Amino acid sequence: MKKKISKTNLYTKWQETANRWQVFPAPLRPTLNECQIYKEMVEKVLKGKKKPKILLLGATPEIRDMLFTQTILRGATIYLLDISPVMIKAMSEILGFKNPKEKAVIGNWLNMPFKDKTFDVVLGDVVLENVPRERKEDFLKEIKRVLKDEGYFISRFQFVTPDLKNFKIEKSLKKYSRFYLQGKINFKQLVMFVESDLWRSSYYKEDGASSLASYEKDLRHFRNSTKNPLYKLVIDKLLDYFKFVLKNKWYLFEKNKLDKFLRKHFSVRSIKYPNDHYFAKVCPIYLLKKIYFLDNKNFKL
Repeated sequence: MKKKISKTNLYTKWQETANRWQVFPAPLRPTLNECQIYKEMVEKVLKGKKKPKILLLGATPEIRDMLFTQTILRGATIYLLDISPVMIKAMSEILGFKNPKEKAVIGNWLNMPFKDKTFDVVLGDVVLENVPRERKEDFLKEIKRVLKDEGYFISRFQFVTPDLKNFKIEKSLKKYSRFYLQGKINFKQLVMFVESDLWRSSYYKEDGASSLASYEKDLRHFRNSTKNPLYKLVIDKLLDYFKFVLKNKWYLFEKNKLDKFLRKHFSVRSIKYPNDHYFAKVCPIYLLKKIYFLDNKNFKL
């Protein structure tokens, strides 16, 4: 029998994420260049439109600040959809701009409380990865449902690469510790970079469901066996830093499978890669146009 997660624990997790948001490095939050790519894509698809409706999945403050310009230029109304009122409130406190035409809605991405064909654009930063494997199909269908027939879905995705099949904790620690000692990254980035390798490589360890939990025992064992004080410190911080998300799972694809899945429901109009962080090569932003005249019921992940 599965354990039920209490509302208290969920709220604690969301609050913790929001509290730590401003110290998260890429790819955990969008960078300046990624926000610029989002901005260019939004402006391209909204050109000539007046008072468009835009849906943002989640409460990402960087995306909300970027969308504020669309309210000024086009009179756009921005809707946020998140399951956590705590997350929305906490993220709203670190906004650069307060948007009077922003409407927060509490709800589930798999059952959106909006009518069919409501939005010109739906955005979400690394949102597909949060949806369980067996519900991804429903998720894309729901995005299509709330999009107008000529609507667009714009999102950053992360994918895994086959080289991670042979991932070793010591190799990752050695690589990023060298960057740290050379002054190329700070300590928080060192911890986060190792974490990124852990959860992406766990895709192969967990058969498609990435989870830090799959490495918890390995991390503790390596911490007890290594004599390197920096490695010990990184692992201590890693285990502490992610204690609220250790049991969470993310559901990724390899690049070719991601493209195949997206093309079932959308026409890929553009793929842009950022240029301002180490993981840019696995974090592209897609401009996707709704396909509304096809019914691909037989597609399998």
